[in-house]
Amino acid sequence: MPQVDLHVFGKVCACLKRWRDEGRPLVPMAVNFSRTTLAFPEVADRLEEIRQKFDIPAELLQVEITETASTEDYRTFQKVVDSIRAKGFRVAIDDFGVAYANLMILARLGFDELKLDKSLMDDLCGSDKRQRLLRLVIEAAEDMGIRTVAEGVETEEQLAVLRKLGCPRAQSYLL
Repeated sequence: MPQVDLHVFGKVCACLKRWRDEGRPLVPMAVNFSRTTLAFPEVADRLEEIRQKFDIPAELLQVEITETASTEDYRTFQKVVDSIRAKGFRVAIDDFGVAYANLMILARLGFDELKLDKSLMDDLCGSDKRQRLLRLVIEAAEDMGIRTVAEGVETEEQLAVLRKLGCPRAQSYLL
């Protein structure tokens, strides 16, 4: 898996370089990484080598890590996240709320972005409890300087509720 993840990361960097060469504006891009890649001790160094090869600003590149990846070996995971962020890359926790919804990982690890799993959007409009819970998570993340993104927003009604709850960003086919 590390070879696949690093290959995809290289393709993203190549795409950004091509856009720059064509005079197009560059936009931040994210790449999902598997747990096995994160266990690779030199992952941050490899990302940096690839980034430098294409001369892409690190702040345009985000490493997305699924929430469940953080549950296996916390100390190793923290070192990897810290080393990736030290190279200037942004780090997001993806699919938050689908597995353990461990709020301590938000407090312990230096994530830049929290991506709320699509499953949290199901019955969002009809569940006062779900709305209260999401408001707390969004506010906690904001207080820690972590930007929040709701994934899988499918209706205008869901989007309106998320705005009411203070969620600043959403991604979906709706948008």
